[in-house]
This record gives sequence, C-alpha cells and structure tokens, in this order.
Amino acid sequence: MTAPIQVEDGLDALYRGLRLAAHRQLRRYRPGATLNTTALVHEAWIRLSADDAHAALPRDEFLKLASTAMRQLIVDYARRRGAAKRGGGALALELDAESHSDPTSASVLDVVAIDFAMRELGRLDPELERLAECRLFAGMSMQETATVLQRPMRSLERDWSRARAYLTDALNPA
Repeated sequence: MTAPIQVEDGLDALYRGLRLAAHRQLRRYRPGATLNTTALVHEAWIRLSADDAHAALPRDEFLKLASTAMRQLIVDYARRRGAAKRGGGALALELDAESHSDPTSASVLDVVAIDFAMRELGRLDPELERLAECRLFAGMSMQETATVLQRPMRSLERDWSRARAYLTDALNPA
C-alpha cells in the first residue's frame, strides 16, 4: 500500500498526473467538444476535495476515485450536451484506448452508451468495470492502471481483452 498523499511533496505531482490523464482522455473526443482538461480536472478535484477523508487516502486509492469522478463528469457532460441538442452532438469515446486515430472511425462510440455498457459489465465483474474506467475515462496507460489497481500486468492485459470484448459486443449488437 502506498503512503497517504502529503501536501508538501505530492500535491503538485498528483495534480500534474490528473491533468495528464484528463488531457489524454479528452484528446480522444471529436473536434469541437467544449469540455477541456482544466475544467475536467478542477471539477474532479472539487468533487474529491469536498470530503476531507479523501486527503488521507493513499495515492492509488485517490487516483481510483479520480477516475470515477472523471467518468461521472464526462458522462454528465455528454448527457447535458446531448439533451441540449435533442440527441445530437453527443460526445464520443474511443473503445481502443491505444488508438488515437481518426475520431470518425467505427471505434468511436457514444459516451453515454459506453457508460451504460460499463455498468452492465460491472454487474458481471466489478473489477473489469474498474479496469475499463481507468483506461477509458481516466486515460491511464496499462502500466498506470496496473499500478493504481495493484495488479500484475499479465493479468490486467487478459482482463482488458475480456473487458474490451464485452464492451464491443454490448455496443455493437448483431
């Protein structure tokens, strides 16, 4: 278990890490999305800092909570934006987190739909949902995810393949 976050030696590094994760995540959206890195990080930070208990959490636990907060914020933003345009202009998210290619490709999916599929995945296996949340909504690399979830890389890679397969099937019904 990692040490609790210490303001004097870890807050700046933690904030930079959250900004990097948010930036990696948001660059996967279609051009024209108005949610930006700073807004996402600040909103997640506000949500997490509202509870003093989060300040005493180990860094990895805090990052897990941050990924959940970012997911909630991104999905809420997508719902608001979609409602404002009566179903149009929904944000999109790439299922393949390694791919940062053409956002109009078939791998780009509606954020709200992927959140729904992830909730269904969580009913079957909460660990797979957590893994998908770290990868898709917090923009973590496999190495970062392995560190945060405190899991061996090989096991995580197998589970990521399972999670992607489930989500792909759920989002692309035959």
